[in-house]
Amino acid sequence: YYDKTLTWEQYFLKIALETWHNYESMASLAEQEGYTLGEEWQQSLDNLPADLEERAEEGKYESVDALLADVIGPGCTLDAYLAYVKTTYISNDYYNTQYEKLKPTDEEAKAYFDEHTEQFTQSGITVDSGLISSVRHILVSPEGGKTDEETGAVTYSEKEWKACLAKAEKIVEKWKSGAATEESFIALVPNYTEDSNSVPSGGLYEGIYKGSGMVEPFETWSIAADRKPGDVGIVKADENHYKGYHIIYFVSGEPHWLNTARSALLSERTTEIIDTAKEQWPMKVNYGKIALVDLELV
Repeated sequence: YYDKTLTWEQYFLKIALETWHNYESMASLAEQEGYTLGEEWQQSLDNLPADLEERAEEGKYESVDALLADVIGPGCTLDAYLAYVKTTYISNDYYNTQYEKLKPTDEEAKAYFDEHTEQFTQSGITVDSGLISSVRHILVSPEGGKTDEETGAVTYSEKEWKACLAKAEKIVEKWKSGAATEESFIALVPNYTEDSNSVPSGGLYEGIYKGSGMVEPFETWSIAADRKPGDVGIVKADENHYKGYHIIYFVSGEPHWLNTARSALLSERTTEIIDTAKEQWPMKVNYGKIALVDLELV
């Protein structure tokens, strides 16, 4: 949150220092435990000098140091930059391994939810909140319609809606007559959906839960507690956005309360690691040594 006692300059400086404290302390913890970079991270670090040399040549800089001073700031040298990158790599790589180890089991998440039921309920999360789901969909929009001259709203006749439903049902039959898999559903998306934004992802929508902002019939179908992977349904949405019949393929889901409890517990565990490391390696700041460069806007 923004501390109103600070100027914006002080605030951004504070955030930068705190962020770097996180990186340094996690890297120090990794080093203390004898942790070494993964092969992919190490290869990227080893290739960095040559990559920067190539960029310097392409940009017609006299040296890599000149490139870094221009792009990052005065005083930045190759050695300083490599030390910075190595610290961030080790910190991120180590944190990711710990993150995987700390993921709660279902039993741990359930116990955490039971312990914090009151807080979750106050946030609107209960055992009756349905699923948090991932689905794919094909939007079939009705044709024709009548536009209201004042509001611009488009309404469709019963006949137009029936024609739209018939088209959606025909697409479902086409899917069923083939392999009837998630892959074959994805293959239909570019040819039939009116939701162009979801075409690159194969019609995928993730993280759908009660109150997630999806159109109501779409959301209700997607988070039903008895939904199973591979289920396909058709729902009608008569709202301004995404109006039409949605053909929905259910990919996966789990109880929203369980997912929320697992995320909250995992956040507590990872935060504890970071805070413990920062306590072991506290940050001391000499503000008198900090020189902020004036920026000239063009």
